[in-house]
Amino acid sequence: KTETKSELLKAIEFCSVVSEKLGSANETHVGLRNRWAVAFNGIVAAGCPIDQDIFCHPHTLLFMEALSKCDEGYSLTQLDNQRLSIKSGKFKATVPCLDPLLMQDAQPDPMIAPLDNRFKDAVEAVGVLASENAQHVLTASVLMNGASVISTNRVMLLEYWHGLDLPPNVPLPKEFVKALVKQKKNLSG
Repeated sequence: KTETKSELLKAIEFCSVVSEKLGSANETHVGLRNRWAVAFNGIVAAGCPIDQDIFCHPHTLLFMEALSKCDEGYSLTQLDNQRLSIKSGKFKATVPCLDPLLMQDAQPDPMIAPLDNRFKDAVEAVGVLASENAQHVLTASVLMNGASVISTNRVMLLEYWHGLDLPPNVPLPKEFVKALVKQKKNLSG
């Protein structure tokens, strides 16, 4: 099956914001199933719809690197639960995969509110005060508070008004803030 590289590569790049080069299986692999690419590191999930109907969990960064070396068209062949073959012209690569039964499954939730990049700008601005190593949720997260977001380090408090109609009193972990800020796509929901 020949596909265009841009759609799948963009989806994997989107998901890679929660992936690491080294770490546990959840941190290093992306799930491809039910026409979705989803990376889930145990805290934050990033997913993007894809056209391919394939069921495997390739190593995220190796898969992204292989796709980026493909020409206009390429073919994917799932050799078994452990390997995914990618061919494009003279280029050939085999990406290691994990057995899908060993992976945690995360699927996208239904959209609760429309968003735009004002939310990302707000979270980035106040997220500087949140610390991953903090002892309390208060200082380890950004509080989604309706039309604003709030963060504190117990010395200073920052609030950014984005004006979107969002649910109040939802803490967003620093891990989510980092993944959202790294994302290049426009927010929609």
